[in-house]
Amino acid sequence: MQYTEAKTYLDSFINYEFDLNKVQTNSFKIDRVKDLLALLDDPQKNYKIIHVAGSKGKGSICAITASILKEAGFSVGLYTSPHIYNFLERIRVLDAGVNAKQDALFPDVLSERELCDVLEEVKPIIEEYCLTKDIDRLSVFEVFTVVALVYFRKRKVDIAVLETGLGGRLDATNAVESLVAVIAPISLEHTNILGDNVKAIAAEKAAIIKEGTKAVIVAMQEQDVLELIEKRSKEHSISPLAVGREIAIELVSQDLRRQIFNVIINEDKYLDIKMNLLGKHQAHNAAAAIGAVQSLKNFGFAISVEAIYKGIQKCFWPGRFEVFNEEPMIILDGAHNEASCSLLVDTITTLLPGKRVVLVLGFSRDKDKAAICRQLSKVASKVVFTKADHPRSSEIAEEDLKAFFPYQESFVTPNVEEALILAREKVEDDGIILIAGSLFVVSEARMIIGKEKEYV
Repeated sequence: MQYTEAKTYLDSFINYEFDLNKVQTNSFKIDRVKDLLALLDDPQKNYKIIHVAGSKGKGSICAITASILKEAGFSVGLYTSPHIYNFLERIRVLDAGVNAKQDALFPDVLSERELCDVLEEVKPIIEEYCLTKDIDRLSVFEVFTVVALVYFRKRKVDIAVLETGLGGRLDATNAVESLVAVIAPISLEHTNILGDNVKAIAAEKAAIIKEGTKAVIVAMQEQDVLELIEKRSKEHSISPLAVGREIAIELVSQDLRRQIFNVIINEDKYLDIKMNLLGKHQAHNAAAAIGAVQSLKNFGFAISVEAIYKGIQKCFWPGRFEVFNEEPMIILDGAHNEASCSLLVDTITTLLPGKRVVLVLGFSRDKDKAAICRQLSKVASKVVFTKADHPRSSEIAEEDLKAFFPYQESFVTPNVEEALILAREKVEDDGIILIAGSLFVVSEARMIIGKEKEYV
């Protein structure tokens, strides 16, 4: 199989990421993922699993956790979504003993050849299963999840860190048993699918805590959400560790280069941790990751304090308050709902108080546009709206944009490239260009700016 064939094959499955409005609860059939894994001799049983669900920060928690485990000497499978440049970035194996691919955003991504090899193994199983079972079309996410789990077996990873796609209870990643479950902060999202209130959404996401789970880490949550997660944990005889309670965190300092913080878990103290990811919410994500890896010690994993410090400091997770250009200062942040935009505003006002911000904004059709704009209007002095080259991207009329930003000068552009040109014209000498609202917009902007840097 050649790479073009592999792409064509994957594209033959339904891709809900192109239009989440088409997703219904009955779109998810977790049993068929379990069936496929069983037909492939349950690859996930060859390694331990850390499973992460939540509304915001779950990708960061996964990345930090995997980075720590790599520094501890383990071979680590990492499965996250969405991607920045290429869908192959969603599947990685972090292993200090393996040569890196230097031309990739992440040097440890699944290669085109490796994807073809795995698909050659799983395709006959998938085809036979689809012929013999009366099932709806499989989704790309279901197939790619199976590909990731098989690939991790081929690479003989010690442990895999899996990020849920949407929800938790019926997500394809929940077809496997996890040793450790981590619940990232939960907020309103995908309400037409997961429920119209935070507790209903939390119940969906907390369902990754199930038979086989031995430890639960809970990031910062609203009190009623925390109580719901605790109840679910105790039903499985687990006493969870919660950030802000058993896992204490103290911010020491932060600037545009790094932040320093302390984490204390019961009697264990991790002082003056340095991290390049910015924003106090990232320190909270790191605290949850520390809780996850520390819990592994109870199951025979040797993880040194030095590995925790190094793993956090070396973690690279682009598009999350990433200062990607200095003159003018350009900040990329994939904040795409009200809660994440609120955290972005807090980080901007803390690290860059008083700065004039030109906001390059784009969002997907399924997002709460009013809530996103309500938050970002707190820091924007001018707004340039744009549209990513993605099927889910939303358009907006000039009068609607003005209604969202009544006190700011605002513009509508047809694509990200033109938005960047206009933003550079409008930014003041010591001002900032902030690109936010959609990871799709952020990824396009990052690619355009990155190519510009290559020719400077």
